[in-house]
Amino acid sequence: MVQLLNRTDAHKPPTNTHVNFSVSLEQKVELFCNVSLNNTTQLTWKKDGRVIFSFTKQSKETFKNFSSDRMRIDLEDPTTLWISAVQMSDVGT
Repeated sequence: MVQLLNRTDAHKPPTNTHVNFSVSLEQKVELFCNVSLNNTTQLTWKKDGRVIFSFTKQSKETFKNFSSDRMRIDLEDPTTLWISAVQMSDVGT
C-alpha cells in the first residue's frame, strides 16, 4: 500500500487518503490523487511513513526519494504515481 498525503491549505491539517488494493506481481499500477493542483499548495506521497515524493506549488520545489527505479511521477502532473512491474517489496503502509 502507498499512502497519499494531500495538503490543500498550509493553515489546515493535511488530508490523508489510504488506498488498499491487490495486484498481481509484474503488473503496472497507477495511483491517482483526485485533487486539483490549482487548490493544492503541497502534494506528498509516502510509503511506510517515509516521504517518497513531495511537490510544493509556491516554490516549485520537488523532493524524490523513491525506494525503486520502478516508481515514477511526472513532474508536470505530480497527481499520479506509476509503479511498473510490481514486486513484493512494493507492499507497504
